[in-house]
Amino acid sequence: MPGASRWLDASAGASNAPAVATANAAIETWVSFILAFPLEENCLAPFRVRRGDSYELERFGGASAQKTFQRRHLDQNYGWLHPFHLAGRNCLEFWRRPIMRRMISLSLFAAAVTAGAANAHDFWVQPETFVPEESVELRLSFFVGHGSDKSDWPVRPHRIVGFQSFGSDGLQNQVRGAESLTGELSVMLENVGQHLILVETTNSFSELVAGEFNDYAEEEGIRPIILDRAANRTEDRPGKELYSRRGKALVQVGCPEMSDVWSKELGLTLEVIPGADPVEWDEGDAMLIKVHYHGAPVSGATLHITDLDDETVHFSAETDAEGKVDISASLTEGRWLVHTVWAEAAAGLLEDADYQTIFSSLTFDTQSPCPS
Repeated sequence: MPGASRWLDASAGASNAPAVATANAAIETWVSFILAFPLEENCLAPFRVRRGDSYELERFGGASAQKTFQRRHLDQNYGWLHPFHLAGRNCLEFWRRPIMRRMISLSLFAAAVTAGAANAHDFWVQPETFVPEESVELRLSFFVGHGSDKSDWPVRPHRIVGFQSFGSDGLQNQVRGAESLTGELSVMLENVGQHLILVETTNSFSELVAGEFNDYAEEEGIRPIILDRAANRTEDRPGKELYSRRGKALVQVGCPEMSDVWSKELGLTLEVIPGADPVEWDEGDAMLIKVHYHGAPVSGATLHITDLDDETVHFSAETDAEGKVDISASLTEGRWLVHTVWAEAAAGLLEDADYQTIFSSLTFDTQSPCPS
């Protein structure tokens, strides 16, 4: 069927059509190559490759060379490269274009992906409502990016390593069979009171040219990376990191009751913890936020705070020597995102990465579900 999503094993795919890998040397720093081959219905389809396999790499301009796929080109967990594919009418139109226009399109696509790489690590969980009803399925959305410059994060089963909720009934596994991890996630919260919903992802590899990596570290305020590159005079080198994500959302089922769920530290590698109950917060109250890394307070972590009701409103604050910062000065009633990033040297880890980077976030609503 034209436009069908098809995964073809590289060894088997060779008998159907020649595999062609197209790459632009100018953007190989992050998007090393794009794999594509025309099927009988002229569609662009993704296919699997394995580490160590060699294929012809056809560069723009006609030069070609043999390329061996290394681990850094592949998904860490599954070992496959996940290229894009065009479906239906779009793919037919794509393959009808002259070859140069096709290559330009591929180049623009890869450049756009590369441009977004530096600011697409930020991650948060956004429930359809922070005040769900008891025993009613609550749909969750996942986003990456900054404020209004955000995009959906598609749920892929192999990227989720933890999906749980914590409430008065303790920690509950919310993965109801692996087949439920398709397209979107939802939770069923059966007890009245507060619940923390948390999601953890696997590692992914990212490599950026020196300037982009430096800008990204400065923008996010990742002090360990900034200081390490300055101390070792490596600011002129590409930056390579393994990064993973942690996201928490605090929701309230029913009217507020005395609860300390909001304050619980759930043992995430990097965790954002409120120092007061966001649901009970009123303007004029303090709102301390704590950042812990491996359970210890983090001094000098940059917190980015975004108003989810008006995503143009955002500000930053830095934790003190005790890993705390009061964000109440700019807080108002409504839905908020607080996220931070921390890193450490990654010597000896896979991918020859320089750093192991963790992104962590907390979302909540300060609007009481039962106003007096």
